[in-house]
Amino acid sequence: MLKIKLMMKKRFIYLFLLATLLCHWPSNTSRSPLRAKDTTSPCITVRWVNKHHGKSYRIVDSHIEEYPLFTIFDKERFNANLIPHAPIPYRKNPTKTVHGDTLSALCQELIKEVLHKKKKFKHFTVIQKKNFSRRHKCGLLVLKFKDYPFVVKLFVENPKTFINYWWKGFEPVFFWNMGRGAGRHLSGLTRIDNKKNIQKRLANDPFKDITVEIPNKWFWVPKNNRYIQIDGNNIGNGKSLSTQLPSVYAIIADAIDTKNETDLSNEQTKQLSIELCNHLDLIVDPHTTNFIFKQDPHTNKLTIMVIDTEYFPIMIGLKEKRKFKTYEEWYLFMSGKCVKDMFGRTKDERRLSYLEPNELAFQYT
Repeated sequence: MLKIKLMMKKRFIYLFLLATLLCHWPSNTSRSPLRAKDTTSPCITVRWVNKHHGKSYRIVDSHIEEYPLFTIFDKERFNANLIPHAPIPYRKNPTKTVHGDTLSALCQELIKEVLHKKKKFKHFTVIQKKNFSRRHKCGLLVLKFKDYPFVVKLFVENPKTFINYWWKGFEPVFFWNMGRGAGRHLSGLTRIDNKKNIQKRLANDPFKDITVEIPNKWFWVPKNNRYIQIDGNNIGNGKSLSTQLPSVYAIIADAIDTKNETDLSNEQTKQLSIELCNHLDLIVDPHTTNFIFKQDPHTNKLTIMVIDTEYFPIMIGLKEKRKFKTYEEWYLFMSGKCVKDMFGRTKDERRLSYLEPNELAFQYT
């Protein structure tokens, strides 16, 4: 009976979010022609770097803020974490290796297939594509190497698709509005440094007597990769800002067996997952599929593998530390915040949002 009630609650939340999505449309297309234009609204113009005479794309949106869109990407740190030109050991069997250049060559072939709108790929199996548009060749595509124990999270954008965030599926609409103009393409750039943040925090303040592990991760970029130029106006107190982001990049990580191997019940693993997120101030996505539980059959020692390490406060625009007792409490908070951010803010709240203190601003290690 309890499971049925929880299932009904989740379905209600999903239907509520769906109705919210259907009511929403980007502000640059939904404004009434009879309504006077607000010349102080934040806007961004997106184009290719070094293409001053090429076509640019513009969107006006009150949700856009300086943080995190114009502050997160650090090209030097990004390049320092690129996949090495050297043998990489397998996680489960360190005596076996694959050369980093081999994985890079296969990813290079993958890009060609993606840009040709292929549904299936020669060297990869698709794991997830819900935030990817094959038609527009943009979004996040998650794949696994067929011949090697590694996965690839591929991020693809161009100037036109970057502002047309609704092309990439259901979730990106909410993330754009809640994340103040940020989305997975930008938050993905935090995954490796946030992994280091998590490891450092747990080294200084362990989570109970449980071991927390994170797969090895590296960035990868294709040859002759192009960069997207983003110029912003009327941001915050009226500033003009600019940044550049790689149009294509990937994260190559150890493949992890996602099957839980523990005597704990589903409710117990969910409770530990939300407690770990609270322990880390919600800097990781609390979604239950991001946590894999392994238990040593001889010692009963429990290990939690954290798969997804993007800096989650960026995705949902969370600025203050919070604690949640249950996932139901978390889902209700997310639903309420989503509706508030998309529809419930007054003009003054929108204009002064950049002044709100952010105790969860992303910090590089």
